[in-house]
Amino acid sequence: LGDPVNLAARLVTHAAANELVVTNTFFQTLTEPQQEGFEEIEPIEAKNVGLIKAWRRRGLAAPAAP
Repeated sequence: LGDPVNLAARLVTHAAANELVVTNTFFQTLTEPQQEGFEEIEPIEAKNVGLIKAWRRRGLAAPAAP
């Protein structure tokens, strides 16, 4: 359980408001239309895991308030 939590913590620190940062493993599962809008970013160092290739998607809309 520690590695996924550690990885998520590292990814979140590289995402600003209205951005999504995902691993290359996740990115590769997306269809080509779903991959549109993502840009490759510098690899992210994850403690006890190593360098992680990552992708960022900017400009995501905030969810509407209930």
